[in-house]
Parts: sequence; C-alpha cells; structure tokens
Amino acid sequence: MGLIASVVPKSDGGVVVMVQQGAAKVRDVAFMPSKTLGILLLFCRRQKIPIPRDAEKDIFPSDDGLMMTVRGSCNTTAPPP
Repeated sequence: MGLIASVVPKSDGGVVVMVQQGAAKVRDVAFMPSKTLGILLLFCRRQKIPIPRDAEKDIFPSDDGLMMTVRGSCNTTAPPP
C-alpha cells in the first residue's frame, strides 16, 4: 500500500515502480516485461481500446518511456478481375 512516486522503464521492457509508504519509507517494486505488458493490456481493456486477441504483442523501451507493439494479420480476398 502507498502512493506511486515514479515509474522508471528498464532496458528489457520491464519497469521499476517507486512506492511511497509513509513519510520516509520508499519501496521499489520491479515488474518483468510480461507483467508490464499484461498491465498495459488491462489498461487498454478498461479504456475500451480494442486489441486483437490473436495478434502478437510485445513491449520495448523507447526514448521517453515504453512502447507496446501489436502485430496482426487477416486474410482478405480481392474481387475477380
């Protein structure tokens, strides 16, 4: 329990969350990339941002934070010539 003081992205796609617990106690909580991705997907779901279930999802560090990529494909057919 506590207040989130900061979220620092790691080079592997995970994050370290600094939680303030009281006036002088700060605790670092590290999240692996898979957990970070899961949290982002949960956020998208709650915000009603559609993400295809069968798409490939990955997370990468970027210059100013984290970047989630979603890659999907669908088969289409063209009209006959």
